[in-house]
Amino acid sequence: MKSIQTLLLLLITNFLYSQAGNLDTSFGDEGKTITEFEQISAEANSIVVQSNGKIVLAGIGISDSDEDIIAVRYLSNGQIDTGFADNGKFKISISDFRDRCYDISVDSLDNIFFTGFTFNENFEPKGFVIKVNSNGEIDSTFAQNGIWLSQEPDTREDFREILIQQDGKILIAGESVIFGQSANSTVIRLNPNGALDTDFGQNGIAKIIVPDSYNPRFAKLNSNEEIITGGFLLDNSTNIILSKFNQEGESDMSFGTNGVVIDNTALDEFARDIAIQEDDKILVATGITIASGRDFGLVRFNTDGSLDTSFGSNGKITTDFSQTSNTAHTINLQENGHIILGGFFGITPNHDYALARYDSLGNLDDSFGNGGKITTDFGLDDLAFTSTIQSDGKLLCAGNSKTTDDNSSFSIARYFTQTGTNTVNIPDILNSIKLFPNPSNGKFELTFDLKKSSIISIDLLNINGMHLQKIVDNSFFSKGENTIDIDLNDNSSSGLYLISIQTERGIINQRIVIKR
Repeated sequence: MKSIQTLLLLLITNFLYSQAGNLDTSFGDEGKTITEFEQISAEANSIVVQSNGKIVLAGIGISDSDEDIIAVRYLSNGQIDTGFADNGKFKISISDFRDRCYDISVDSLDNIFFTGFTFNENFEPKGFVIKVNSNGEIDSTFAQNGIWLSQEPDTREDFREILIQQDGKILIAGESVIFGQSANSTVIRLNPNGALDTDFGQNGIAKIIVPDSYNPRFAKLNSNEEIITGGFLLDNSTNIILSKFNQEGESDMSFGTNGVVIDNTALDEFARDIAIQEDDKILVATGITIASGRDFGLVRFNTDGSLDTSFGSNGKITTDFSQTSNTAHTINLQENGHIILGGFFGITPNHDYALARYDSLGNLDDSFGNGGKITTDFGLDDLAFTSTIQSDGKLLCAGNSKTTDDNSSFSIARYFTQTGTNTVNIPDILNSIKLFPNPSNGKFELTFDLKKSSIISIDLLNINGMHLQKIVDNSFFSKGENTIDIDLNDNSSSGLYLISIQTERGIINQRIVIKR
């Protein structure tokens, strides 16, 4: 009797099984999506998730000698959200020459903010902020018709990151150079309406002098809303540089030397992204040049800017994917303190996405992918430049996928970051679900009663969550009872499997026993 009860429990239990590092096959096309822009070569730089789970990916669209600001929004399942902007895609030009978007952010109302630089009538690169509402329309009440444009005279600017404070004020960080003077690490703060916040720095602008070879790349707020910004110095050697401002826009003189830290290592380190731990220690993702190419690099600094020698080897960790170029461009922290680096490996034209996960001490996490590392091939020249973690813990990684003619499209993949089973609240999606017969010889009926009409994919998975066979691919099903006749291929030998039903509202996995 006990064995019969156990079998019945297996048959009626619905759950989502995920292996940390596996692609989430409910997203896009088996976990991946490529988005083309007509007559534009698209380069993605930044990704953000809105409160409703929709995903916005933004960057630069290149057509001949012109460059524009572009973005696309996806539903939570990876399909393009046609209700956003122009059938899901957003494009805007500020100048007639070159407009480069390097970062986006969202506020508490899901408004979207873009930053980067554009060229004015004097061909000077100037910082900008664009505000777009949650439906992809320019907010004309912000600044001048939705666009704030820097008016600093005789200044070359390069802004790379935008941050929204808890009070709704907007920070952009990067570099500014007044012609004939030194370079500056620069942060500008705007009020929510797009006007300069004159209480910050000098009339809304904060600066720290840095070497002329400064290349800005990132900025983050720590737990006190102090601003850590930086990038790398590209000189005889390539070194990490950080600078720190307090909440008022003044240099933090306790950080490094007069607010600036330069890591004069013997290795070339291209610092690309930053994360701040709960204890305010600073993690920097880099590409480290070695004799055989370049490796993923991870460096940790203490709150005063000194290297944290308790982390890795004197504060630094390197990770090799192959004896070629392995470059980390993005970093994320999980709630358990685990660290995920994202980037790419390989050589042109055969790069692939690459991810590595570490524990809080900097050790590769063997429970993630293959010994802590993952690679993903979209079948093109695939380069990952941005990533973020959703509220459900899944990781989104995005960038560009290039064809042999060097035309580029946005690409994005989603990964599980946790291993285990999670119960699914079936009543939120279905009224009922049934497999008959179960056990079966591989031929059976799947009947499910939908709460609402939905686009659905159905897959066969093994008990470890690995994809084996596509049964239904993104097809429309009406509200109410639907029945599908399923005939599994001969690859499924006797054993226990999962029928995975992926809807716009979630995933239901139903166990099926095959007896051949």
